[in-house]
Amino acid sequence: MTQSQPPITSTTHTLPFDKLSPRDFERLCPWLVQREGYQRAEHLGAAGKEQGRDVVAWREGRLQTLIASVA
Repeated sequence: MTQSQPPITSTTHTLPFDKLSPRDFERLCPWLVQREGYQRAEHLGAAGKEQGRDVVAWREGRLQTLIASVA
């Protein structure tokens, strides 16, 4: 007996980044960076102590510096 697959549906949701604590937001950023294809993403430290850099990660053999903020 063959079962039919349910239809695929999609929705768009706004993510409430502004509702995250600073610590949770900083933990989320490296995860998002890796989802975009970067490797070895690392958060650089406590808020305000990383000299404007939030995350470093490797892409195509080059070290990249990324800045994350909630607007």
